[in-house]
Amino acid sequence: MAASGTRDQSVQEPLIPPHALNVNVVLFGHSWIDDMRGFQPWAFPNIPSSHIVIEGYPGYVCAGLLEILSANVPPSTDAVFLMTATNDVILNVPVSEHMACMNRMIGQLIAENPRMLILASNVPPLGHAYDRRSLIAAYNQA
Repeated sequence: MAASGTRDQSVQEPLIPPHALNVNVVLFGHSWIDDMRGFQPWAFPNIPSSHIVIEGYPGYVCAGLLEILSANVPPSTDAVFLMTATNDVILNVPVSEHMACMNRMIGQLIAENPRMLILASNVPPLGHAYDRRSLIAAYNQA
């Protein structure tokens, strides 16, 4: 016990629940996912980093990612985070085409593992180089 008036200066390890040792998470998508490499302990402090796989492919649009989905997101995955739209927005892929791709991607994941948690990202702002606010809004509403 610490003496009166002093504070415990020890750094606590994050709580890792016992079931977290069996959780497998995949982050799958384009370059922004690839940029997450090394941030697993920060982004998921309660899951061992060895259980979080980062599969990012710079420059890929949804259709390209769909072709490599099975090789990157195995059926044993418990949760997958998809970030697939930014390059589609930059390349002016029609929203309907992108959404058809996303529907196929999600359908494929559900077919592989109906209990897999599937999270899909909205399109974040792209900065001044690409003023695609109206297209981003259309993607995010779809």
